Amino acid sequence: MELFDKGWQQITTGRKGKSLICGEDSEICFMIYLSGYKIIADDDLKFKHFVPLKRQKIAYIIDLSFWLSYSHVLMNSYYPILNDDKRTIQHIVNHWLLGVTKTYLKNLALLAAKKMKVWEKRTVAEKIKFNGIYGTWYSLLKNRKKIIAHHERTKALLANINRIK
Repeated sequence: MELFDKGWQQITTGRKGKSLICGEDSEICFMIYLSGYKIIADDDLKFKHFVPLKRQKIAYIIDLSFWLSYSHVLMNSYYPILNDDKRTIQHIVNHWLLGVTKTYLKNLALLAAKKMKVWEKRTVAEKIKFNGIYGTWYSLLKNRKKIIAHHERTKALLANINRIK
């Protein structure tokens, strides 16, 4: 609650409606850890996770691969802090965007070539891989400024918390 009281806002939202953005639980763990607390695992803890039947279908899993990659990009505002990366967040995000754009365009060309061979259908694994690349690329394009701003706000908040301790 201390983090929220000091103005921390999550960049991930959790799954809502058709949006399958995820990672809010990991994001909370990142901030707790960055605030100076330890996170431990206990094999004796058990929980049951109910997965509705509609989420156990191939089409859902293919769609989920887009959103997992999309969410991973949002979480990128934390990784440089966790890894004590000295590069600017702008450099990291722009470099990543350039690399994933090349990968996306290459895979788009391969997909187009495969579609010309009408007898060859894409496998589920190929669909999952392509959706993951597309999710990363799309999230970087759409959220670059948001990630940079979130990173700067998070660093400032952590500096304030650590100064108080």
